[in-house]
Amino acid sequence: MSSILDYCSKEIKKIKYDVPLVEIAKIFCDENVNYIFVVDDQDKILGIIKPKSVLRAIKDKKDIYRLKAEDIMKKNFFKLHKDSTLEECYDIFNKTKYQTIPIIDKENKKILGLINKKDISKSYNECKNLRIFNFKNRIKNIK
Repeated sequence: MSSILDYCSKEIKKIKYDVPLVEIAKIFCDENVNYIFVVDDQDKILGIIKPKSVLRAIKDKKDIYRLKAEDIMKKNFFKLHKDSTLEECYDIFNKTKYQTIPIIDKENKKILGLINKKDISKSYNECKNLRIFNFKNRIKNIK
């Protein structure tokens, strides 16, 4: 049985909680990322930052030179655990607006990967078709 970890990307952009906002903005400009995950000194996930979080901080006219990752990160965000099934993941993508969801280790709270809606939909449909094919073959063998 395959794990959702088999379908996720291991390319994850992480920063420490004390990285300045100006540096975060530079990361979004220079690197091709849509999310930055904020971690503590033990690499445990604390939150997520999207480009919109940076823009909101600037729009709110906060002192952008004093703000750090922990000040603008979203602490409550949707995540899956490494033991989640492909079906659970597929259902969540179909019921929400999420395009990407982080996979977290429940025990040590570390991020293991990112799962993308496009990848999981394709993989789920392939697995579903394979199960149907295998089921039909079993029925043929019974006759």
